[in-house]
Amino acid sequence: MKWRPAITMPRRFSKLILEIIDVRVERVQEITEEGAKAEGVPPITDRVSPNYRGKNPHHNQHRPSFMRIWNSLYGSAAWTRNEWVWAITFKRIS
Repeated sequence: MKWRPAITMPRRFSKLILEIIDVRVERVQEITEEGAKAEGVPPITDRVSPNYRGKNPHHNQHRPSFMRIWNSLYGSAAWTRNEWVWAITFKRIS
């Protein structure tokens, strides 16, 4: 069989169909707690000791965890640069 890019495949062969609901431009630091959670970022958890739990002000929050991942992907100062990003909202079609 000859290789074909996925974009040229008939829709009946797709495993996943997404409908784009909204496209907007925003600064990376504008992401909300709900937005970071929707991105699939795990919350920060305190794994040091049971006595330490609750003392971290970011315990169980997704946004600070998103910031850490963003910096690990794009460089240690990526979050402080606060660059413009595309924010795309979509839903899965059954």
